[in-house]
Amino acid sequence: MKVELILDVLSKKYGLNKKLLYAYGDLNGYSAIIKDSAEGYLTKLYVTFTMKMTYDQKENIRKFLEDFNDEEQGKLEFYSKMKGIKLFKTYSIEQYFIVDDAIQFKFHATTKNFKEKFYQFVDWITDVLEKEGIAKNDLCSICGKEIDKDVDWYLVNYKVYHAHEKCIDYLNEKNEIANDAACKESDGTYLSGIIGAIVGCVVGSLIYILVGVFINSIYAFVFTSFITMGAIFGYKKFNGRRTKNKKMILIPIVLFTVLLAEISRVVITVLNEITKYYGKLIPLEGIIGTIRYVVIDCKEYRFMLMNIVLGFVWSIATLLINLKNEIGELNKLKIKKLK
Repeated sequence: MKVELILDVLSKKYGLNKKLLYAYGDLNGYSAIIKDSAEGYLTKLYVTFTMKMTYDQKENIRKFLEDFNDEEQGKLEFYSKMKGIKLFKTYSIEQYFIVDDAIQFKFHATTKNFKEKFYQFVDWITDVLEKEGIAKNDLCSICGKEIDKDVDWYLVNYKVYHAHEKCIDYLNEKNEIANDAACKESDGTYLSGIIGAIVGCVVGSLIYILVGVFINSIYAFVFTSFITMGAIFGYKKFNGRRTKNKKMILIPIVLFTVLLAEISRVVITVLNEITKYYGKLIPLEGIIGTIRYVVIDCKEYRFMLMNIVLGFVWSIATLLINLKNEIGELNKLKIKKLK
């Protein structure tokens, strides 16, 4: 069954609001968002419950989920070191994550009888939350005070909150204060970060040039990832200033390095051809002729343009993905009122 159809079914079943490829609302009394993620040829669903939890409640739920798996793992010697066996067998859950105000479950949604397993999961997990004393949707997800069930739903960085508008504003202010404090506490500077990023890019570009010249792969642009990773690593290693706008500093450095690396690759390719045919004594017309031969007659310019364009796209995509997943990276909350 396709993801869209699954979401349609789940939305109707639980009275959720469906927006494109996600559904949100009251899931058996708790704030939840269901989002798809097509990974390869498989369909994955991420279900995230957002709620106000105390430290003890969070740890009790974590222990309950771990104990739930340990019972099954003890029976299977070969799989004894794997996590989530019973959760997968029972509810098709591959992974789960617990953070300060949310619990997320990742489902393998193409297993047999997935819908039935999902219905059982919702009854099971909401029963666990209720027994643990987690507040339901008649209370705000942030402050825990009474709130109308049919109003004030917000999407905040892919988590859905049923909360007062003033509480969402508080969440945003708290995030900004944390960002400002982190920036002030950092003893790094923008200059040191830029120098580190440049050094990292240079090292990464050497790998790119090596692959482009000597291995001569048509997929050389993929190796611009080393330039991107070098920039990120160098910025951090040289103690660059923490900032939520770090990508705006790294993007131009990475793009300029990709351009220079590709030009260097072409220059080295041309020099190799020149020394191959003329040796050490190179006449001027030989240089010009070889450049014309390599770049135009051999259509090296097409390969060069492809590497530049695809290299730009690939390197920026790698940069944004890594910055998004980087632990402790400063971020600006994306807040959207849903209902």
